Amino acid sequence: MKSNSKIKLMHVVTSLDTGGMENGIINLCNRHTRTDFEPSVCCLRSGGTMAGRLKSNVNLLCMDISEGNMLAQLFRLTRLFKINQPHVVHTHGFGGGSLFGIISAKLARVPVIINGEHGTFFLKPHQVVLQRILAVMCDMTLSVSNSLKERIMQNLCIAPDKIKVIHNGVDPDIFTGDCDCSYIREELINKHGIIIDNDSVVIGCIGSLKPVKN
Repeated sequence: MKSNSKIKLMHVVTSLDTGGMENGIINLCNRHTRTDFEPSVCCLRSGGTMAGRLKSNVNLLCMDISEGNMLAQLFRLTRLFKINQPHVVHTHGFGGGSLFGIISAKLARVPVIINGEHGTFFLKPHQVVLQRILAVMCDMTLSVSNSLKERIMQNLCIAPDKIKVIHNGVDPDIFTGDCDCSYIREELINKHGIIIDNDSVVIGCIGSLKPVKN
């Protein structure tokens, strides 16, 4: 690859439905420097509810492959990589894009393969063995925290030097409070009879009630 050429980076995920992992992928793609990177996202299923947040210069590829059709996923994804020729394939989560993404990237001879782990583990014996094999096929496994890195090492027995921690970034500019909240106030009044004045401080918590979230 010439020194002045852009790095073609393709993220692989099941879909861009609402979730923290998906939000992270969108933030990465939207903020990759366009002088250095040419980002794209490959969704094995449909684009999902968050796909509209991608900038127009991020190429979105939706495979629309039915769940369980393993051979079709491998064949079509391998063919996609050969056609698009990404320099880097970045898969996300064993239950998402990594299972088929890593194998297909290897078959397509993609130069660099990276897998991001986001906290969900599949710990049946055959799943653990498969994840270890996939980790060997990758150039690097990424973790979003040091504690998750420890869990990856413990659960999957992946060597620490094959795991790199990159913390999720947060854009502080969108949390300054300098935004129009009138529509929220109107909804609270009309639907719930709750009135919030200008001097009130309201703290909300939105979360996913799943065991993996503790």
